[in-house]
Amino acid sequence: MSTEYLDLPELSPNDTQVDIRENGAKDGLDAALAGQLIIDLSDNINFELDGITVEGVTPTEFQFGLLIATNTGIPNTGIVDIIIPNLTRKQYTVVNNTGTGFDVRLIHFDGEANGYESVLTPDGSISKTYCDGIDVWRIT
Repeated sequence: MSTEYLDLPELSPNDTQVDIRENGAKDGLDAALAGQLIIDLSDNINFELDGITVEGVTPTEFQFGLLIATNTGIPNTGIVDIIIPNLTRKQYTVVNNTGTGFDVRLIHFDGEANGYESVLTPDGSISKTYCDGIDVWRIT
């Protein structure tokens, strides 16, 4: 079993590897509260956050609360997406540090195809967002 929002491992009465579950949960919580994930969006390539939690391997990309978009290669020529797994419900802070003059969009996996809400973060800006499992909303 795991927690509803961050997919952190929960202890069970028959657990024989309590330390693995406990440490994994702490690592995921640490990433959500204070961790940062640096994402290189060079060459107009969208980035899909990994939403698969593997026991003993935490944190996963979607658990990080601070997403910093950079560009170390060919400059972007349009909007580039950071795609979060469907049903993810949490807050993200998105920093667009690409230096390319283009927006970074935070969107759910099926968001564009289904007309879901998304948030654009202009180059050089920071957006605080909330994902409700389907839509992504700006909160600042």
